[in-house]
Amino acid sequence: MPNPYWPEGLSRIAVIIGEAETLVLASCYGGTSGTYIPAKATPGHPWSKVLSGDSWKLICAELGGQRVDLPRGCFIKLKKVMILDLNEQGLSQRDIALRARVTMRYVGQVLALVRDERQVEMFH
Repeated sequence: MPNPYWPEGLSRIAVIIGEAETLVLASCYGGTSGTYIPAKATPGHPWSKVLSGDSWKLICAELGGQRVDLPRGCFIKLKKVMILDLNEQGLSQRDIALRARVTMRYVGQVLALVRDERQVEMFH
């Protein structure tokens, strides 16, 4: 099932290879457009260097012959969404930082930004 927070291009890939490897792909190649996916998994393709062999074969089987766009900066947005979701679940800032693989300081900044935006909305 696609992640409702993700851009369509990433969500489409995540359905094929899973969220973890999709995040790796996005962090390495986010911002690229028109990347050609061969019908057969070849070791020379840039994506084959960051994905597991099985994931690369799955992408080629599903998207072979197509050109794929990976949005730029989506990895950062996904981390923010993850931080907010984990906060809603009641996790501590430390636990959120460990799960999202960011610093506690960054977690605090994201949560403070959201608090500030909500306070501004209350007065409009």
